[in-house]
Amino acid sequence: VILRALSLAFLLSLRGAGAIKADHVSTYVMFVQTHRPTGEFMFEFDEDEMFYVDLDKKETVWHLEEFGRAFFFEAQRVLSHIVILNDSLNIMIQRSNHTPAANDPPEVAVFPKEPVELGQPNTL
Repeated sequence: VILRALSLAFLLSLRGAGAIKADHVSTYVMFVQTHRPTGEFMFEFDEDEMFYVDLDKKETVWHLEEFGRAFFFEAQRVLSHIVILNDSLNIMIQRSNHTPAANDPPEVAVFPKEPVELGQPNTL
């Protein structure tokens, strides 16, 4: 699955590949992390969220009630994938010797309202 996703990402990154047009696009997003919330599974159709799976309650939550009447999605199908993702995350954490990611301070750019002249006081 990862190889397919990477292959698709590569193909779409090729020059001119952004010109690919599609009538409809569906997107499944699935991730896990060590902080709460521990992960998420979400489905979008044409950039509209249809549903997500509440991993704590183990149930599908429909964005609009009408979607739940028109479609069916069993939350249990996702839970096994989440377990695999969690296992993979834990393996990666162990392989990195439990080294946390560096927390870099955010970069901030401040632009004054008026032009700044050297040697002259200014306010933001």
